[in-house]
Amino acid sequence: MDRPRGARHSARSPAVSFKVAKDALLKAMPESKASAMPMAELFEAAVLGSRTTGQKALRGLLSEGKIQGTGKGGKKAPFRYFRTCLG
Repeated sequence: MDRPRGARHSARSPAVSFKVAKDALLKAMPESKASAMPMAELFEAAVLGSRTTGQKALRGLLSEGKIQGTGKGGKKAPFRYFRTCLG
């Protein structure tokens, strides 16, 4: 039986996938507010297999203070994300 297009099978546990997603997002994350990227572009740049895991990872990074968001969050002005300076 064929899997739907874009479907992936992963033997990774949810905790491992979450950590992998966080690491991938951090690597793809711009380092300045001027270069901030919307979620869809970040997920594409980080090559995430699951949108849901990516969203959870993004929320985790926000709550940990490793990234910041800017924007109003609407269709015309989506939230954009960038790394927090940890001077």
